[in-house]
Amino acid sequence: MGFPVKKFYRINHIILLAVKSLISFEFNISMGEKEISFDRGRILNLSDGIIAFSMTLMAVGIAIPDPATTPEGELYFGIVSISPKIFIFVFSFLMVGVYWIKHHSILNKVKIFDSKTIWLNMFFLLSIAFLSFTSALFGEYETDQLALGIFALNMSIAGFLLVLILIYTSKKGHIHSKYSKNMREQIILNLIVPAVFLISVIISFFNYNLAIYSWISSPVLIFLYKISKKKAKKQK
Repeated sequence: MGFPVKKFYRINHIILLAVKSLISFEFNISMGEKEISFDRGRILNLSDGIIAFSMTLMAVGIAIPDPATTPEGELYFGIVSISPKIFIFVFSFLMVGVYWIKHHSILNKVKIFDSKTIWLNMFFLLSIAFLSFTSALFGEYETDQLALGIFALNMSIAGFLLVLILIYTSKKGHIHSKYSKNMREQIILNLIVPAVFLISVIISFFNYNLAIYSWISSPVLIFLYKISKKKAKKQK
């Protein structure tokens, strides 16, 4: 008996419709004419908890060399064999750390947390939680283009969701006035990292190694952008 593909997709379709209806309902929550503003402390606590747990969970994907299959005195070679997984874990951990800093910076600028901001934040946290799977997949299949593409796409989506939070709260006037002056510059700076990851997905179809090396360009591009902005200000 084969796998019931049609039934599986039908069930998924029903679940997605139910989730969509729930989100649409939550988006329209209001108290009279004024929409509910959620508590900042609870939002940050939930976010920090999920991000911290996701960062810890990434280490689970690294298996210690098995003593039964590792000859005595050859532990070094066993560690070398899992070095790609260690590298991917360290890289993923640091990148989630970068996103946590960006997330903290963006949410500190927000003065009103409406239901749409909450849901955008939820989807960001979902993308971060999913990184424990995509980083483990990439670690297990470190030479596979599809594994790299899924991992890089996950990183890209997480970054773009942060930018969406910034754009939405800015347009709604939910940002503290002292932070709203250089909003265009802040959006561009936050777009660089996810854009690089997204471009690397396309590059991976043609050159696997170049796609990985392209990730290094993020800090370089951010640095160059900041330098160009400083020069532009001096010329004024």
